[in-house]
Amino acid sequence: MSSPTLTAYNDVNSARRAARALNTPESLKASRLAFASLIKTSKVKSDLKKSAALMKKLKATLCLKDCDTILKDIESFNLSRYLEEIATSLIESKLKLSEHAVAAAVIQSLHQKYTDFLPPLLLRYMDILKSKDTTFKDDPREAQRVRRTTARIYLDLLAMGVTDEVRPIVKYLKAVAGKPEGGGVYQVVDAQAVVGFAKTAGPDVLGGMVPRTVMAAAESTPLPPNDPIVSPEVAATLLAHLTGALATLTQTAIDTHLRYHKMKQRIEKDRLLAGKLPEEREKVSTRRPNRRQAPRSPPYPHCTSPFVHTCAWLAGVDRRREPPREPRQDVRVSHGLVELAQRHTNSGGGGGGDGEEGVGVVGEGKVQI
Repeated sequence: MSSPTLTAYNDVNSARRAARALNTPESLKASRLAFASLIKTSKVKSDLKKSAALMKKLKATLCLKDCDTILKDIESFNLSRYLEEIATSLIESKLKLSEHAVAAAVIQSLHQKYTDFLPPLLLRYMDILKSKDTTFKDDPREAQRVRRTTARIYLDLLAMGVTDEVRPIVKYLKAVAGKPEGGGVYQVVDAQAVVGFAKTAGPDVLGGMVPRTVMAAAESTPLPPNDPIVSPEVAATLLAHLTGALATLTQTAIDTHLRYHKMKQRIEKDRLLAGKLPEEREKVSTRRPNRRQAPRSPPYPHCTSPFVHTCAWLAGVDRRREPPREPRQDVRVSHGLVELAQRHTNSGGGGGGDGEEGVGVVGEGKVQI
């Protein structure tokens, strides 16, 4: 019995192979002639009201639950007069990142019926990937979201055989991964975009690269053969950008993790010595850390976080063989001072009560030597 991970992986790749068979020049010619004959025989009519409702639905949202309804409307109406408006609605649609496949299915359906639909839409997508589109210039966050979504849609169209132009997506990955012009360490510009690219591309675009989760789920079950849709040189370039971005993100995660826990240790030390912290630092010490920036588990070698172990392994850092570290001297001293101060307070003495000369209490929880 195959796992859900393996089943989903095989389903996606099978659907993409089937789509590529429907988007060959011969298949496109046949489907367009068949649809044109339906228009001539008035079996497919032009309805302004229903076409406007379809464009409104495309612009408002493209949910998975509405996909079948939208595809049925495309089959039922003559939309040749509204192709430009439909393309604009697709670009301005409030798509979630996880719903890029719905937009790709809509574009494929229109592409199989109308010759003039795809070229202007691809030009708009290329401008968005190059950050040359001015539709969202007043809202940088929305422009960034649209760019990420457009990249996923373009990857779907590439994997489905709707387009074979790979240069825009190569330049896009180079830009978001932050490849330096003169070589060196990658300076990642948009980590979420890099991760989304790796998830969407698939083995057909990345030269047969299969996710580790799929390999683990497959075990002894042979995976279907890959069907590369880009040249080996392009696949190698994409993998090089992803690998460079991975190295940078891994090192950044480890460095941020260590900085976070150094800050926590410093705050705890100040609390032991001063008795209490200023209000701002108290908020920092009690605030729940962001998982993407600072895992809650302590750093190597004391933590059991799989994320940190994996990051350290990917970065070539193996600290599991290091001997356990002794507590820092200043931390041990601060513990001893606070304990002596508490004993001194309980005994009611001043200065050297309980046999410890030279130790007294000053203020609230402070220790004077």
